[in-house]
Amino acid sequence: MPYINTRDIAPFRIPVPPLEVQREIVNVLDTFTKLEAELEAELEARRRQYQYYRDALLGFEFPSSGGVPEGRGGSLAEVPPRQASPATPPLEGNIKAQSARWATLGEIGKFIRGRRFTKADYVEDGVACIHYGEIYTHYGISANEVISHVRPDMKATLRFAKPGDVVITDVGETVEDVGKAVAWIGAEDVAIHDHCYAFRHSMNPKFISYCMQTASFIAEKAKYVARTKVNTLLIDGFSKIRIPVPPREEQERIVAILDKFDVLVNDISIGLPAEIKARRQQYAYYRDRLLTFKELEKTTPPFGHPSTGGELKPCGLLSMSGEFDKKTFPSSGGVAGEA
Repeated sequence: MPYINTRDIAPFRIPVPPLEVQREIVNVLDTFTKLEAELEAELEARRRQYQYYRDALLGFEFPSSGGVPEGRGGSLAEVPPRQASPATPPLEGNIKAQSARWATLGEIGKFIRGRRFTKADYVEDGVACIHYGEIYTHYGISANEVISHVRPDMKATLRFAKPGDVVITDVGETVEDVGKAVAWIGAEDVAIHDHCYAFRHSMNPKFISYCMQTASFIAEKAKYVARTKVNTLLIDGFSKIRIPVPPREEQERIVAILDKFDVLVNDISIGLPAEIKARRQQYAYYRDRLLTFKELEKTTPPFGHPSTGGELKPCGLLSMSGEFDKKTFPSSGGVAGEA
């Protein structure tokens, strides 16, 4: 295991301002740390709220039995929703479980397996493609553009997802990863890897993608995963999983509500993750500014310990409206290793 010897770090030099200035700098940086912690707590609360409303909105009842099937949700009172705040997306309409027709994925559409390509086939500009690994690491509920392309001369050997298809992985490190879905809503066909299936159907693609993220669907999906060295989806069993099939306008209403939550908790450009990223960058900037000093010339007093000569001046601290005013402070190093 890598380690650092204390003798190696003993010569390192750090600024040594007066204690009252140290306290003030610590207070400023603690404020940033507290704000980031509050934002992270808010993000976690919003994610739980999002999951609750997603499962509630998609927890339709079977009209024939009058109840929610096993593994398909339950009482909305089980998990009380978080009190609304200005950041909470508005919920339009009733979220109570309503009746809807249920059908198996095999009844709703068909699965088309992709064809193999490797990262060695990637080029800067070529045939747009989705690699199964990117579904775990890059894509969310839906995608309208890709991050990878393969050689144009491969086009005849590939298989494609069409706009509106849902692209599903068939392998994963965990059972939950297997069968992860992304709705392809781009303008053109996209090549898919042979560890992916394109699910072709006539429903709202994002509605299906959201259904496949619910806790109840994941529980059902786990029954059709071969737990070998690599967890693999058993597509014949997977196609037997049922999902609700409400009218198209209801699908679109639910998608519109869940999209607002998805942006809030997952969008790295405008949601809470973007706010947390900005605060971390702000913290790092002010931390480095507050802890960067010009070194004063040292003198050696009679008792032999380095000291500073001249007047100690306070460093510039974070001003709510003004520019950062960097002053000077002495630096001290090697104290821990001195005899």
